[in-house]
Formats: sequence, structure tokens, C-alpha cells
Amino acid sequence: MNQIAQYIHKFFTSRSAHCDIRDENVLDFSYKGKNKSEICVTIIFSENGRRVAFRCFDIAELKDKSVLSEATAFHLCNRINRDNFWIKFFISEDNKYTAAADAIVDTYTVGDECYELANRMA
Repeated sequence: MNQIAQYIHKFFTSRSAHCDIRDENVLDFSYKGKNKSEICVTIIFSENGRRVAFRCFDIAELKDKSVLSEATAFHLCNRINRDNFWIKFFISEDNKYTAAADAIVDTYTVGDECYELANRMA
């Protein structure tokens, strides 16, 4: 397992956060939300562990695929992105809202950095 990913897994668990190992470079951080029973943030590490991607898939689904509905959804994502510095929101190819954040981490502060971003995502 990637050393940074292994360290992050231990760091999260030491803070009583629910974090599962999906594979050697991917962790799943679960959070109980107010508007959704469970929010899963997928944390993906590069081979050297210096680059980390945070993804929250399937936040909600855009069921009405009309032009007006899609335009409203894009406008909502745009407004959220304008007001949110750390995380970007977009609609995936399968019409689901997705949140994303990327970071270049330092080995001395990686635990706090990843924990902060994962909690911002959730």
C-alpha cells in the first residue's frame, strides 16, 4: 500500500473517522450527513503520494434532462463554484452532481491537509 495512503488511513482512524481501504492508492472516507444518510469521499493518491484527488460522486442525480433543467443545474454549479474556493462542483457524464478537490501535499502536514479537505468535501 502507498505509504502516504497508509498514513492517512491511520490518521483518519485515530480521529474516529470512518475510512476504508479500497486498494493501494484509494481510500473511502464516509461521513453521516444532514441531507443525505451517508456521504462518501473517495481519496485517490498518486504513486509517490504527493498528489491527492478528492472526489464525492453521486451527490444527486439530474433526472429531468430537459434543456431548461440542465441549464438550471449548470447555473447552480456555477454559483456554488463562484462562492467556494476549495471544492469545485460539476455534472458528470451520467447526469450526477460530483464534487472534486485536488491537492499537492507535504509529507509533514499531509494528515491535517487531507483530513481538512475530506471534511470540507463532506
